[in-house]
Amino acid sequence: MEVDGDAVLSMDLIIASGYPNPHNNTSDELAAANADNWFPTTVDFRATAFHSGGAAEAATFDELLKVIAKKKKGSIRELGLVGHANQEAFVLAGRIDHGRIATNAKAVIQPSTIQDNLEKIKAVRDRFATQDIRPPSITLFACDAGSGDALLEELSKAFQVTVRGFEREIWWCFMTTSKGGAIRGRTWYDSLGAGLHPKCHSPQFSPDIRVWQPEKKSFAGNQIDL
Repeated sequence: MEVDGDAVLSMDLIIASGYPNPHNNTSDELAAANADNWFPTTVDFRATAFHSGGAAEAATFDELLKVIAKKKKGSIRELGLVGHANQEAFVLAGRIDHGRIATNAKAVIQPSTIQDNLEKIKAVRDRFATQDIRPPSITLFACDAGSGDALLEELSKAFQVTVRGFEREIWWCFMTTSKGGAIRGRTWYDSLGAGLHPKCHSPQFSPDIRVWQPEKKSFAGNQIDL
């Protein structure tokens, strides 16, 4: 795996803040993890952020744009969004039940909501660095966010940056210490498409999500002036 060290160190992150933890206690959560019925929520995304240089938070598309708006002009070179996604949408909030997300339109980033927010997006384009040797980019750290083309292309056109996504699942894991404390936020990317992840204590899991490199890229925004 080839990693651009400078990009990793300079990446800004925004995590999805609208996912409540459905488990009553650590024991119940560990039981769900052992039964393969566990999915990361905001508390896990926060742990990932802690080990990945820190992050802002957003539960709606509008909140995400407001976070970007607070940045200095030209200051964002690499922006990473951490949350849940499928081929068509990146989702910032919801309740997860057996892998299905119940959410609302305000939390969803997809082609239709991108168009609905296009004027607000245009207003924050200048927060991204001007293109020089390496164009500015947005990376969607979520499973299947790169397997469909429309989401990446519409984001790229709207923000006028390169947008990158992952074709397969990024795995989060949950385990406990010998004293029963929670260990959260470590991730592993299934780059080969094996469909199985290593054990949570494996060194293949990384505390820093920025090390994983997406396969899909859209340069549509570098070619079209809206």
